Amino acid sequence: MVKKSEVYYPQWVKKNPIGFLVQREVEKLFTIDQTRIYFYPMLYNNSELSDSMTINIIQKELDKLDYSNILAISSLGHKYGLPNNFDHGYNTYYRVTLLMLHSMSQEMNIKRVWVVLFPFLEQAYFDGKISYTFFYHYDKCLSKAIGYQYYGTMNDDVPNIDPENLKERKNKYSL
Repeated sequence: MVKKSEVYYPQWVKKNPIGFLVQREVEKLFTIDQTRIYFYPMLYNNSELSDSMTINIIQKELDKLDYSNILAISSLGHKYGLPNNFDHGYNTYYRVTLLMLHSMSQEMNIKRVWVVLFPFLEQAYFDGKISYTFFYHYDKCLSKAIGYQYYGTMNDDVPNIDPENLKERKNKYSL
């Protein structure tokens, strides 16, 4: 991890109190998200939890946790725009991306996450504050879940769920 400058970071915080606030909120969500690391070995390597009902209950709770993080990002987005490195400091968008990916790792969350976050992602993208990679992440999660992509960011071996409008999407987003 990159060490924050003892000279420049306090100056940045002083000049960017909103950016600092957003960065701290995203760091809190990221810390909560990282607790999932402790659950997965317990889920899959513990003979006491070998029954599928217990595993499903824990997985549903993790899904709820993931989605609550997405709703918190949405709340930040309504107030300050999508948390990103440009406005809210180094590493902020990386953390948002991981939160988004963790939530979209479950098929039931893919559409919900996209509906909630897409307006903020799209605005930040057109403002030049984030790259196109979130389109790829969406396609990757969709492909893993249902075998299709939407934005055409993956290879042609993965069929497109809406090929009739693919060219229009690619043009709109310069993909």
